[in-house]
Order: sequence, then structure tokens, then C-alpha cells
Amino acid sequence: MSLHSSKALKVVQACVDIAFDAQSIADEFLADDLGTRLWETKKYFRFNVEQGLQDIQLDEYEKMDTIRAMTDLYLSRKDKAEMIQDCAHNLLDPSAVELSRK
Repeated sequence: MSLHSSKALKVVQACVDIAFDAQSIADEFLADDLGTRLWETKKYFRFNVEQGLQDIQLDEYEKMDTIRAMTDLYLSRKDKAEMIQDCAHNLLDPSAVELSRK
């Protein structure tokens, strides 16, 4: 029996899909009470370029100029600048972040 016709291939593909679907994992976390509380208190951040990089594969390192340009554009937005400041503040004072579930 080859790997391509086995259930193992389906399991491996499912694992790969989950690993690369970080947005759905982030959405699930934000739907959780802890995720919501951390987001609302500016203790959870997700920096994710929404548009422009979706067609670039992980092994397309030769497109680094495009990746850099899209990332710079994303991070230059006013709302992201505020998130970066809040995130940096939390990194400087990690004691302000409480992770316990209530």
C-alpha cells in the first residue's frame, strides 16, 4: 500500500492544513473567553498582513522585496502603530499580563 492511497496521507495533510491555517486558530482563540479578555485589555496582539501576501508560498524567498514592502505598508497604518506601542509596553512590563482563567 502506498502512502498516497493510505489514511496516513489524509492525516498528514490534515496536520499540514492545521499548521498553516493560523488565522482560524487565532479566530478560535478570540472566540474563547480568555482570548476575548486579553484582546479587550490589549494583552493579545495579532500582526497579520491581510492582503498582498496570500499568493506567496513559504518557499518563495525570492519574493522577499514584496513581502517586506507589504509588511511595511501594513505596519505603517495608524491602528497598527498603536497596537505595536501597546505590545511593546507589555513586553517591557510583562507582569501586567495575567493569563489565568476566571
